[in-house]
Amino acid sequence: MGKAFERIPAWLKRKGDESKVFFLDLRNAKVDWQDASTKTRIAGILKELQLQAFPSSLNGPAIIKVHIGEPLIKTSILPELAESSLEFLKSRGVKQAVFGDTTVLYSSPRGGKENPHGAESPYLKLAESRGWTKKAPFVVLDRPATSVKGIFEFSEGRSYD
Repeated sequence: MGKAFERIPAWLKRKGDESKVFFLDLRNAKVDWQDASTKTRIAGILKELQLQAFPSSLNGPAIIKVHIGEPLIKTSILPELAESSLEFLKSRGVKQAVFGDTTVLYSSPRGGKENPHGAESPYLKLAESRGWTKKAPFVVLDRPATSVKGIFEFSEGRSYD
């Protein structure tokens, strides 16, 4: 893996950008996502990139925005990789963090119509079945009923129902 994953493609660069941007291009990599050592290796790369981007301490609660994917789709972030962000935040002083995603406009277990305000169980069950609740609470970012008291609380969300 190494340096091939640290290069930023020209089409992602913008003149005047001041933020560090890291792009892990795994599109053509032959990666065995079932292999635990592969997940560990990539999570380590992600953590190292985060250390480079944020070398000092952080504070306050944090949210890690993820895309949990649909039930039969395999093109989503793996919880094991996002957990490296959780570990990184904790190593930098963040005491409380949650994973979060938003509803979608189309019909699915992540859909807004299938998860009306106050009745988000299809989405939360999907998040749990995909492993998103093992290391941190999970919130549906446009559904205030899923906020976590004392960690990530919100009372209003924009709805497209």
